[in-house]
Amino acid sequence: MLGWQVLVATLGTEPQVVTLTLDLLQAKGYAIGKVIVVHTAGKVVRPALEALAQEFAGSGSFEYHPIVVKGDNGPVADIVTEADTAAFLRTLYRVVLAEKRAGRLVHLCIAGGRKPMAAYGMAVAQLLFDEDDRVWHLLSEGWRPGGERVMHVRPGDRVWLVSVPVLRWSSVSPVLTEIALREDPWEAIQLQPGRIAEGPLQERGPVKEVLCRLLRRDMGQPDRRQQRRQCRPGTGGHAFRRCRPTLLRSGRERGR
Repeated sequence: MLGWQVLVATLGTEPQVVTLTLDLLQAKGYAIGKVIVVHTAGKVVRPALEALAQEFAGSGSFEYHPIVVKGDNGPVADIVTEADTAAFLRTLYRVVLAEKRAGRLVHLCIAGGRKPMAAYGMAVAQLLFDEDDRVWHLLSEGWRPGGERVMHVRPGDRVWLVSVPVLRWSSVSPVLTEIALREDPWEAIQLQPGRIAEGPLQERGPVKEVLCRLLRRDMGQPDRRQQRRQCRPGTGGHAFRRCRPTLLRSGRERGR
C-alpha cells in the first residue's frame, strides 16, 4: 500500500535527525502521514523529545507518536547492556510490525541514537520489510555535535539521505507468513532457517550465494566438487545452522 506512509526513526540527543529526514523524504515525493520516534527514557533525550513535540504540535499533516523503549523492568534509560539492546529490538520490532499489519509502507531512519540501535534496526528491516520499504541514513557536511541546531533543510544545506540495502529473507511479504503472528522478534528469527530450507537454493538467489561463501570460508576453501556438494539443493538449512551469527543464538536464549 503506497498511499499513506510512515517514518519510523530512532532518536538520540539530536531531534533534527527526525525533521531533516522528514523534509528530505517529502522532497523525494514520499507521502508521509505518520512519524514514530523510538527513544530511550534517559534525561539526555528529554530536550530532543521536547523539541520534536513543539515541531509537531498542532500539525495537521502528520500523526506524531513518541515510543519509549521498555524492558522487563520498565522504561530503558540507555542502551548500554545486552538486556537494553534486547528491549530495544522488541520495541522497534513491534512498532514496525504494527505498521506492516496495517498495510503501510515504512521508512526506517537509523541515524539517531546509539550505534546498536542502527544495527538492530537493520535486523528488524530484514525480518519485516517488503520490497518497497526503505532504510535510510542521514549524512551532513559541516555539522558537529553541539553545533547549531537546524531543524529543517535550508537552501544550500549539504545534507543527504542515503538508502541502506536490506537483504530480505524471501520475495514473499513477511506479513503474509507466520512471522506476522509473532510479537517477539526472537521467535520470528527462529523461523528463518525453516523458511530457507523450504525450497531449492536455486530459487533463493542471494541467500544461496551467501550460504556458499560462508561454507567455503568455514571449510577452508574445498575443491569445486566439494563446493557443489555442500551447496546443492536442500542443504540450505544445514548451511544456515552452521553459519548463523552467534548474536542470534544468544538473542534466542535471552528471549526464552
